[in-house]
Amino acid sequence: MFKLIRFINVIKTARNSLKYLFNDEIPIRYKLIPAFGIIYLIMPLDLLSEIRIFGIGLLDDLFIIYLTFYWFERLSKKYLDSKELISSTILNESLISSSLEFFINFFIKLNIKNLS
Repeated sequence: MFKLIRFINVIKTARNSLKYLFNDEIPIRYKLIPAFGIIYLIMPLDLLSEIRIFGIGLLDDLFIIYLTFYWFERLSKKYLDSKELISSTILNESLISSSLEFFINFFIKLNIKNLS
């Protein structure tokens, strides 16, 4: 059961990474991370050669791909969360300033009417 959950997590990471890869809000410097993983997969030089140890050489390639996609997913998620936090903070500040302006103007008008 644990292996199935781990496999589902790998699929989710790949799916989210592909979703973030085509998102225009993510900076290009973040999008280079999975590109380096794919280049490593294609590159003939490996940490573990496929010829000497059958099967294990392919596992290190897949592990590097997973690490780069996982890293990219986490960075992209943090970037979008921080961007959302900044925009909500700006929105809250603008709401506070506009409501403060409203109350100041209201009390100024109220005082002018009371003085007259």
